[in-house]
Amino acid sequence: MGSDTPVGSTILSDPLDPDAIGEAIEARLRSRLSSAPETLTADVPVMLSGRPRVRGQWLVIGAQTGAAERDTVDVLPAATSVELLHTQALANARATDATECDIRDAALLTSDYLHSLAYATLGAVDDVSVLEACFDSLSSASQRLASLWTNVEETRPGDSDDPVPIGPVVMGAAGDLAGLLGDNDPDGRAALRKAGAALGIVRWTADRSSLDAGSAAVIAEAVPVEWSPADVQSLGADGINALLEPLAENPATETLVVSQSGLEFASGTLN
Repeated sequence: MGSDTPVGSTILSDPLDPDAIGEAIEARLRSRLSSAPETLTADVPVMLSGRPRVRGQWLVIGAQTGAAERDTVDVLPAATSVELLHTQALANARATDATECDIRDAALLTSDYLHSLAYATLGAVDDVSVLEACFDSLSSASQRLASLWTNVEETRPGDSDDPVPIGPVVMGAAGDLAGLLGDNDPDGRAALRKAGAALGIVRWTADRSSLDAGSAAVIAEAVPVEWSPADVQSLGADGINALLEPLAENPATETLVVSQSGLEFASGTLN
């Protein structure tokens, strides 16, 4: 398994620059996957290529809104972990959509490997009590995704119009981990996971003309009540930003504020 620290420095000149954070996460992803068996990760480059590191960016910046004052580099392992969980979910989606046994089996093996790697990467967090809480949070998100995929296979086979909303689950988990790593108070931690889940919902519904009752029901099934914004039917930039109000005013919180598109925060683009 590759080292968690890629070749070269991961010290960021601007710890609130989403683009720099995304590049650092990308380097760690490549490093973690560099020594993986090719048979398990042959399709991973395609799933990684050109994708923004939204979940990890949200986690790294969100962790800086709390009292812990952790160095940005200290939360990069957790940011890499949520990106691996997201990629694992994409592999699971490929397995669910596959009609040929060979393709399905290969996708499931890739999914299992990435799932294990996500937990191994998270293990680089050095505070034991925080690490245990982070494992619980990541495990909860992982179990929720697994349950949703099982439900899709059993009750909606072949229904490509009603996919599992991966984004809201993983973005909410990223916010929850940010609150744990940043030592936010309960209200701050809730704000990060709710705003994260809300961004995930906006991204998931970006290609839909509206959030109909069926889509809202899928989201309700996917996102825990304690993570869910009050009204998913009318989410927009103002609503997402309102969820961040419990956070203390600081540069990190200002960086999390989204634009009117609902898909950007500060200098980084989340699309």
